Amino acid sequence: MTSGGGTQFLGTHGYVIGPGGQTVMHDFDGDMLVYHYYDANLNGTAQLGLNHLPWTSSGWPTVVR
Repeated sequence: MTSGGGTQFLGTHGYVIGPGGQTVMHDFDGDMLVYHYYDANLNGTAQLGLNHLPWTSSGWPTVVR
């Protein structure tokens, strides 16, 4: 990744600004991505984000928004 490789997994989108600090939590219905972000609709108030995290057949995660 230091040589220009890699793919951004979850970045700023819509009102979600600067998502970071991700961890994966296994829930009763699958994996969840848990992270913090700043909410542009709430004057930058810090929030907790939770998204389902399905896995592709090739073994890579995807984020459901």
